[in-house]
Amino acid sequence: MYALTPPKPPSIVYTIFGIQQHAKDTPSPLSTQLTALLTPHLPPENTTTLTHPGPGPLTTTIQLTYWPSTADYERWWHSDPVTTFWDALPDDAGIYRETITVASDRTQHSTNKPLNIGMGCLGSYTSVLDKSGYWGCYYHRIPATASATGPEGRLPSPLKGAPKKTEATGGIRQGRVRLTRFPENLCFVVEGQDHSDLTTAERETWFEKFDAPATGWLSELQSAGSEKGLLDKRMCYDPRSGKFRDAEPEAFSFNRKVQLFYFQDMEGMERMGRMSKVHVLLRKEFLKSYGPGGELAGARGFICGWRRVF
Repeated sequence: MYALTPPKPPSIVYTIFGIQQHAKDTPSPLSTQLTALLTPHLPPENTTTLTHPGPGPLTTTIQLTYWPSTADYERWWHSDPVTTFWDALPDDAGIYRETITVASDRTQHSTNKPLNIGMGCLGSYTSVLDKSGYWGCYYHRIPATASATGPEGRLPSPLKGAPKKTEATGGIRQGRVRLTRFPENLCFVVEGQDHSDLTTAERETWFEKFDAPATGWLSELQSAGSEKGLLDKRMCYDPRSGKFRDAEPEAFSFNRKVQLFYFQDMEGMERMGRMSKVHVLLRKEFLKSYGPGGELAGARGFICGWRRVF
């Protein structure tokens, strides 16, 4: 297991642009324009383009972008072409922007393959085998919580209970809405999996041992609500990556998948994983098969997985 060495800037910026559209497979003009605005300022590996089913009958094209510093993002966001594009959007454009500025010592990016994926574009990797395979290892990988000796040092939520989510009306909200106040210590998680390079042996083992619990775990996350500490989730995929299986849900069948989660805090994230029987089984079988002495130890293809916690 490898983890990203925290970048030197005091903070990094992670943005999510969502563009809603009726056509499932054809990028909307707004998505094409946004890509053109990002391209001169970010290398290709700093932007991930995904599809998210919904809301309702719509499809949302999501652009995940990774900025090495606040200054880099602000320089782009306040440039004339971007300002002109954003100011000219109509009241029913169906586009949203989430900007997450996080201190470098309060995040971690880990993966089983040290590739230039996700936040891996922002630095170099080091081995974290000594901080892997046990509950609580994420706390030990994040500098701000690595030496925590009690609950207060693990960035708990100040909320006393689970917040209630307002149900969507299904109608179009005209105009612009700006949200700037959020509870402290929200935990934003990005998980990704890529099945593209599975070997024949891995593919057989996947369907024998992993496919059912993996689908069960993702389904649990998709249906979970705030009462379990999960405030929001988006199950996304890259339609250009092709599929590794022909099954439902379709969004889980693509080779390259990315899930976005907002948990109430880190404890909520870990608690949900501990309490899920299918997640515990999946984790156990994965470590057994790919760990030292396992049947797939050192497999050349190896499913690629990564996780970022903010």
